[in-house]
Amino acid sequence: MIFLTVGTQLPFLRLVEAVEGWAGQHPDQQVIAQLGDGGKSPHMTCHRVLDPSDFRDLCVKADLIVSHAGTGSFLMAHQVDTPLLVMPRRADLGEHRNDHQMATAAHFEGRPGVHVVYEAGDVAPSIDRLIAGDGRGPRFADHADDSLITAIRDVVFAHGAP
Repeated sequence: MIFLTVGTQLPFLRLVEAVEGWAGQHPDQQVIAQLGDGGKSPHMTCHRVLDPSDFRDLCVKADLIVSHAGTGSFLMAHQVDTPLLVMPRRADLGEHRNDHQMATAAHFEGRPGVHVVYEAGDVAPSIDRLIAGDGRGPRFADHADDSLITAIRDVVFAHGAP
């Protein structure tokens, strides 16, 4: 099963249409989508929103999570050990207010279990490749890097904290 999530704040039609096209070509594959206000699909089971436990259950059951580049998607895929395909929203296309998702995707790109595409035409071939893959989810450290802890400590103490 493929689980598509685009968050609940803004529609992400570029990603939805790409997965919809793939689902139409693979009627034997179940695709469940959380689309916010992003529409409906004849080839996917669509939900506007999901409560957190249902969202997690779908992430656990999925062979692949396809998502916008929201931080929560990276964390959930890591927690449930499900491979993640992300396509970041782009501000120049009106998909978001700024390009923070481009930065997030670039930061996580290349890590095990995280697969990033930037163009809608790359979604379907990536899904094909990933559902035939090893099925491992993202691997992130369970603690912050020492350099991040030091930087935060420096900022906090520079502003007079105890």
